[in-house]
Amino acid sequence: MKRNPSSKRRRSSTKSVLRRSSGSYRRLRSCTTVLHCSHSLSDCQNMRIYEYSMTEISQFKAEFFKALAHPLRIRILDELRKGELGVNDLCSRLDVEQSNLSQQLAVLRTRNILATRKDAQNVYYSVRDPQLFDLLDVAKKIFNNHLIDVKDLLSQLVVTRGR
Repeated sequence: MKRNPSSKRRRSSTKSVLRRSSGSYRRLRSCTTVLHCSHSLSDCQNMRIYEYSMTEISQFKAEFFKALAHPLRIRILDELRKGELGVNDLCSRLDVEQSNLSQQLAVLRTRNILATRKDAQNVYYSVRDPQLFDLLDVAKKIFNNHLIDVKDLLSQLVVTRGR
């Protein structure tokens, strides 16, 4: 089947993109087909770029929240509210083994949530962006509101069963 060169039908090529993720590179495939597009080619390309960037932003957000999705990591961040701390201080304050703490610190560090400073043989950790604490505070308020709603629901169930 021959294609009419003046046709509005355009097919994008499949592109392989390398993306850095968790210290390694992974290959992403992006393939977008634009059929009967009434826009110019550059507009269609801009739409694909916008769609791609929105996907990348969503992926970044998901990875960011995954990094926060561990109770020990949240406890680490809460301890770092007061300022920079060394590994030994964090171990004693959180009452965890150093190997477990180091694993969780590595996750936060690879996601660029923590900054490090080395002084001789000691490594000190701090939070890169203090707005992270605002995010954690908002999340805590949301969870508290949710718990209040659950508590109210449970109290209604107890009253209903008591009758």
